[in-house]
Amino acid sequence: MSGKYKNNKGKFPCLQQIYCSQNFLTSRRLLERTVGKSTITKNDIVIEIGSGKGHLTEMLCSKAKYVYSVECAKQKTILNLSMYIC
Repeated sequence: MSGKYKNNKGKFPCLQQIYCSQNFLTSRRLLERTVGKSTITKNDIVIEIGSGKGHLTEMLCSKAKYVYSVECAKQKTILNLSMYIC
């Protein structure tokens, strides 16, 4: 197969390996729109997986009581867990 799917070398022929890329959401307009459509309130606790550069985290802090963000940088094998009191 081509593209982002590839055979997993016969271990599980029915399964395919998926290649993923990392994309950063940086458009303030899109972030505001996305978070604005959520049902998050000032009483909510939010867990963000893959916080990246923190653009979405900032927007979540404007709506939630607490935001826990987790970022695992594969190339550096660093796990970063942050808690934001909003």
